[in-house]
Amino acid sequence: MFEGPEAPHGGDTLSFFGVHRMAAPESHIAIIGGTGKYEHAKGFSAIQTLHPGDEHTTDGVETLLQFNVHLI
Repeated sequence: MFEGPEAPHGGDTLSFFGVHRMAAPESHIAIIGGTGKYEHAKGFSAIQTLHPGDEHTTDGVETLLQFNVHLI
């Protein structure tokens, strides 16, 4: 979603609003616009924290997030 200008979508971005709670298995945040073809985007995103290997907690230093985006 945050790609450079040489990317296939020319750097189009989405704007998110909300708080991802890392202790919860899944958080939901709002999509409130963006740039380029997503200028008036609306929807939500379900975010999950992916834990590497057998780790069950994260200190936030190396955290991988999975975004499932739903636009309306």
